[in-house]
Amino acid sequence: MRTPLSLKPSLALTLMLGLATQPISGCFSGCNPAPSAPPPAPPAMSAPAGRSGMSDLPPDPRALKNGGQNNAPASTGAVGTTALPAKPVPGSALNKFFPNDADGYDRIFTQEKNGFAMANLNKGGKTVATLSINDCAALPSSRDKFKSAGRSVAGNPATNDGMSGIAMLVGDRYQVKIRATGGALSDSEMQAWLEKFDLSGLAGLK
Repeated sequence: MRTPLSLKPSLALTLMLGLATQPISGCFSGCNPAPSAPPPAPPAMSAPAGRSGMSDLPPDPRALKNGGQNNAPASTGAVGTTALPAKPVPGSALNKFFPNDADGYDRIFTQEKNGFAMANLNKGGKTVATLSINDCAALPSSRDKFKSAGRSVAGNPATNDGMSGIAMLVGDRYQVKIRATGGALSDSEMQAWLEKFDLSGLAGLK
């Protein structure tokens, strides 16, 4: 009968060391598994190109109305900015700035007072229009209507005066006006007569 095979002490020691170095898998009863790594954070959201840092607000309706530009309406800021003297010029000082007789039209002065002069414009013995110059120093508020003037005559703010007249402001002080009688003159003819006044000379009158 054979006896059990006995291992040499050196071989037994080698086997025991080999078992000790093998990794232990699994988990014994009562142990907690190691926590897993947290999921990566989502990437930061970037603003759309051209609108960085801006909230998504609705467009300004004024900008849409003005073709995308938020512009305020233009104004005639020069009107009413000149300080007027306490007293207007004499009416006789205004006569020389009226148009002269021309092309069958006669100019006949009919009224003259402090700060005001008027003349009839006649043709064929009939009055076709009245011409006048008024110094606004006598009534400064008479310039106010030119702040929203809808037209320009010879570079001066102007506005329609009733159904058959045109008024313009010269030198931010003098109102020059023409009013046709019974529609005898067209709008373009009335404007042409206003341009016949000595406008540069009148603007320099102090």
